[in-house]
Amino acid sequence: MAKGYFAKHLGALRPADEDAEAIMRAIAMGECVEITVQRKRNPRHHRKLFALLGIVVENTDGRWPNSTALLEDLKMAIGLFEKRVSIKGPVYYVPKSISFASMDQAEFSKVYSQMVDVIVARILPGVDRADLEREVMQMIEPGRMVG
Repeated sequence: MAKGYFAKHLGALRPADEDAEAIMRAIAMGECVEITVQRKRNPRHHRKLFALLGIVVENTDGRWPNSTALLEDLKMAIGLFEKRVSIKGPVYYVPKSISFASMDQAEFSKVYSQMVDVIVARILPGVDRADLEREVMQMIEPGRMVG
């Protein structure tokens, strides 16, 4: 399958790199093609998640040894895992990846929101979601006026 990057300009998708230009040259005028849209991940949003995890780890009195352990538990809580059967027979569950290659920005945004839901409902009850988000933003953008 051909892969290239396109950008929206004046209501049409246009090639944004050489691969995309080659794809466009290979499509006949008027030919109908199927396109799957996948938005690139926002690295800032990924940093935001890890800042959030750090805040939770700091404020849960050692319940999680680090952000990685909390992340795995949150993945399990929101159903982001796969079920496996071991060689000996018992079923076990493995958290799925949130790597840039494994999900696009739309999927990551949904995962982030679900994780925040779990945090404010079950881990830090009583903490206001908006207050938590403001604290996270101040961590990743110090000095930025938030409010």
